[in-house]
Amino acid sequence: MHAIALDTDTIDILKIWKPLQEEFGKINLLFSYDVRPTSKSTILRVIKRHTKLTGVNLYN
Repeated sequence: MHAIALDTDTIDILKIWKPLQEEFGKINLLFSYDVRPTSKSTILRVIKRHTKLTGVNLYN
């Protein structure tokens, strides 16, 4: 397990997302579009896209 730091905006969004995700049923996934696991490459692609848009450096 890895620990990551999250800003308050991200935490607020996750608090909103959690009850919406629970409507899909009992799953143990934080990020899922359709109750199936999201691939690591998809998550990394989204992170890379947003870091480029915001000018944040991505270290991997």
